[in-house]
Amino acid sequence: MLHPVGENSLIWDDDWRPEGTAFAWETDQFFADGIGTWLESDSAKNTELAWLAQAGFKASPGDNAQLRAGVGYHQINAAGHQSFFGDNDFFGNSCDPVTQTYLYDYHGLEGFAELGFHLFDHPATAYADVVRNQAAPQFDTGYIFGLKLGSAKDAGNWELGWAYEDLEADAVLGLLTDSDFGGGGTDAKGHILTGTYAIRKNFNTKFTYFINQMDGNLGQEKDFDRLQLDLNFKF
Repeated sequence: MLHPVGENSLIWDDDWRPEGTAFAWETDQFFADGIGTWLESDSAKNTELAWLAQAGFKASPGDNAQLRAGVGYHQINAAGHQSFFGDNDFFGNSCDPVTQTYLYDYHGLEGFAELGFHLFDHPATAYADVVRNQAAPQFDTGYIFGLKLGSAKDAGNWELGWAYEDLEADAVLGLLTDSDFGGGGTDAKGHILTGTYAIRKNFNTKFTYFINQMDGNLGQEKDFDRLQLDLNFKF
């Protein structure tokens, strides 16, 4: 459901596990999917329905090349709501400092594309994703583009990746975004470097290095660097 191009986390974190009603439809040339879910806070009085949908097409523009592209839309009505957790954390989004409520809704129009091909006899993927919040007057845009080379699926295989992301303060709901990029939430930009090595099938080690700047829209910009080392096992 709602598989982002390049497995990026521009709009929602890949750890997010929404509960709700979902649909998916796919043929050799076209696809469409969507989900309706509830965002629940610490208080039962602060609950909001969110829905997300994507649709697009698939094509083969050349030998050993696969293109996937489309558009998406997500709607989360947050204006006037308090933060979804009791610590008044708006994860980079604009808020009213007096009432401690969101200033804007998040009605995101998305466009995305992903091209799979071979480079230096290795599988590669180039991708781009852009979103614009139709309900915010400024700081309303986010985008990411990147490249992956290799595939760490079997023992001894490797994968390298690079991406550049710029996520303005009110482009998306910060609560759902990548909890690692720029320290979590919106209002961040910068590079993401990754490397993965498969020790065995379904068992790999991975590094991720974030070279970011944060709080440039709503605060005083500062640097953010983070190195993560992970062991991943699938079963």
